[in-house]
Amino acid sequence: GSSNITVEGAGGGGSPGAGAPGGGSSGCEVSVTRGEEWGDRFNVEYTVTGSSSWTVTIGLSGNQSVQSSWNADVSQSGNTVTARSDGSGNTFGTTIYSDGSSATPTATCQAG
Repeated sequence: GSSNITVEGAGGGGSPGAGAPGGGSSGCEVSVTRGEEWGDRFNVEYTVTGSSSWTVTIGLSGNQSVQSSWNADVSQSGNTVTARSDGSGNTFGTTIYSDGSSATPTATCQAG
């Protein structure tokens, strides 16, 4: 089995960014998991760790587009999709219309 554990800081001093995943400055990380697939579309699930307030930038390939999304506020401009926390937790998803490209989207996370 597997577990997703999120630990949030509880007061105290310390330096800003201490304990950020991977020592990075973004304050969060996102994992991308491909889900169900149909002839012309597929689901992708994203799990954010390290922050409960986040913005995830998703990179699509070719003429892919977002058909639907859940548990995040999602907007698309060209091949870039922006997903923001909507208070539904740290896991959200999209249904991607492939339009000839079956590549799994890339994703990066920024806390805040």
